[in-house]
Amino acid sequence: RVFRISDFSNALRKMTGFFEHLDPKTIFTSFRNKPSDESIAILIERATQNINMARTYMKCKQLAISVVAAFAELTGGDAPAALFLGDLPEPDHISPSIEDLITTREKRKGTELDDTVLALLRDGRERVNEFDIKNSPCAALLYAEIGDAGLKKSLKNIVFPMDEEHSAKLLLSLPKNCVTEIGSACARIATTRRNLLIGILKKIQNGETLQKMV
Repeated sequence: RVFRISDFSNALRKMTGFFEHLDPKTIFTSFRNKPSDESIAILIERATQNINMARTYMKCKQLAISVVAAFAELTGGDAPAALFLGDLPEPDHISPSIEDLITTREKRKGTELDDTVLALLRDGRERVNEFDIKNSPCAALLYAEIGDAGLKKSLKNIVFPMDEEHSAKLLLSLPKNCVTEIGSACARIATTRRNLLIGILKKIQNGETLQKMV
């Protein structure tokens, strides 16, 4: 089965929802005061911090794939994830992928965000699985630029599956430099949609109304 952009988006959506409803107070239990109430309180505090960080991390990932989904929607609809993102790296096979084409940078001056989350997105997690890449350059690029306030605002333009209206709203709501860099990277990988993607980017630069190109 081909792993599509919508599959990736849906998986992130579900994982984000899981963390949104995860109550740290329900994680730990004690019996006959073992662990003690004080120890439980410390564990809950740590879990709360980790869960909040995970929520932000997943929302950043969700935003990034939604931007890609928006470009896909406006240029012909949902597509295999590899068409826009490139193949996942393998020990015996290396091919161009989007993480090679995005320049991550430090947070924009004055932007309020979680520095630990940004570092995770930019530099990567310690553990990697076969369904994901170690770092998330698109998410890091967006989060460094828009911060927590911009992330919250942008998520309002995300639906599943992405449609024409919300795709246009999302792309136009984000900083042009970020959208242009991500869209240009997709255009270099998705050769069959390159001209359509370039057309969308020109409309964004000119402040024109966005709609499906096909």
